[in-house]
Amino acid sequence: MAELKGRIKMIRSASEPEVIAEFLRSEYYILPAKLKRKKYELLLNNPDFMDEYQNKKRKDLLRIIRGDMVDTLPANIDWRLVKLSIDTLKEVNVMDYPTWNYLSEEKHSLKVAVFNIKKIKKDGFSNAVFLSLEKELNVTVRKIFDIISNGLSLIEFRPILMVASENTTPTLIEGAHRASALCIIQDDNGLDMYIHAYLGIGNEVKKYKWVINI
Repeated sequence: MAELKGRIKMIRSASEPEVIAEFLRSEYYILPAKLKRKKYELLLNNPDFMDEYQNKKRKDLLRIIRGDMVDTLPANIDWRLVKLSIDTLKEVNVMDYPTWNYLSEEKHSLKVAVFNIKKIKKDGFSNAVFLSLEKELNVTVRKIFDIISNGLSLIEFRPILMVASENTTPTLIEGAHRASALCIIQDDNGLDMYIHAYLGIGNEVKKYKWVINI
């Protein structure tokens, strides 16, 4: 975290309910159709972070999608909304998850994952190293390609979510698909781009099983 600290600009502090709302907003499309009711959409479109019922309901809905990622998220985290360049974003870790472990060659580096995704984009899935891709990995890569093909004007790039302890590199826990897509879009078009993120910092983050403590 120390080596990236000067390259991540803090915009303001944030609360856990705000972060949960943003997490749910990005994942809402996954919910079963019967739960996508107007009353729940109001929890995202017009949130009241002082309302305990709303906060609990958003967390319950997100739990349906992300399970123990929500239940095991440490409580004592200092959240803030930040801004970082895509070049800085490339230096963060991807979470400890089979798809991203494979794409990053077990190095847990977004930069390495993006490098391999670009190889697939260029050479296709026939490249020998990717012949054994599992279904989930195919879906992940295809989703990134879809984001890229939509183009910048058609995409609302919502803030990503990252967590870190004081002495570790931030780990992406939500938004790895669009983060990867942005890295590739910047590289392909020679742009100088930025993204917003919710960054949570706390000592308990080291115990969060999705985090890479390096």
